[in-house]
Amino acid sequence: MESEFSADVIGKLQSFVEQTSDFVGVGDPWGRILYLNPAACKRLGIADYSDLTLADLFPGEAFAYYYEVVRPELLRVGAWSGEVLVNAAGSGAVPMHISTTAQLGPGGETNGGVVVARDRPNIGSMITPAGDGDALGIVDWPVFEDQVRAAVAGNGNGLGCAVVLAHVDLGETIERHGAASTTTVLRALAGRITRIARSIDAVGVHEGDHRLGLLLRAVRNYSEALRIAATVYDVLVDGPVASPGGLIAPPIECGVAFSKPGDKPTPLFERASTAVSARSCA
Repeated sequence: MESEFSADVIGKLQSFVEQTSDFVGVGDPWGRILYLNPAACKRLGIADYSDLTLADLFPGEAFAYYYEVVRPELLRVGAWSGEVLVNAAGSGAVPMHISTTAQLGPGGETNGGVVVARDRPNIGSMITPAGDGDALGIVDWPVFEDQVRAAVAGNGNGLGCAVVLAHVDLGETIERHGAASTTTVLRALAGRITRIARSIDAVGVHEGDHRLGLLLRAVRNYSEALRIAATVYDVLVDGPVASPGGLIAPPIECGVAFSKPGDKPTPLFERASTAVSARSCA
């Protein structure tokens, strides 16, 4: 049987990569760029990539998110998909949806890989199923709100649900690293929450309000929700977010609200946003 990597297959793949409007790049173990397709060169506003490294493709603050979220997933399964800031000609750093794979060495290190990126879709026009998110299950805020409403409406069997809201004060971060850094920091912190979230929970990010949310389904009472909120806070403040420009440790406040069967979702958000911080509840 003919190999799947025959010259014919390789030729077709090369033709696709050269013609696609998606951003395609290949890097080596030291972060040097081995290849960029025409669409990637156009996006970056360059004609020659021979001396480029990953630092030329992504802004400095994006590497904090890489080490917090992307790299652990690459080391675990060899692939990751989600939203990352990418440098763009005339636009600065812009959020793009990327899929990336990595070759893993015998010691578990990454030995280079492939990145495919495309412009972020208009979230407001998307119809997203309840469970959809990036590779870690992180969803944008409109989807998160829909999931909260569905969870409240579906309360039953004597169990309720709860929302933990975390407000991240990024004023100093924006002043020192620029507004584009907010996406990186928020997604990195959201990645920390996913490590303690159950498979039935949901993690949401509101970039405009610098807010993170954790929806807890099947919660027995407010005391249980309060205990989890304290754990969420501890995870969020467990060390700063590392970036090439320095360590980023923004102030964080948490609130929590519990919904019993029959409650409405709007008061649930209002109560969570005004509840005592998890720092004082720990």
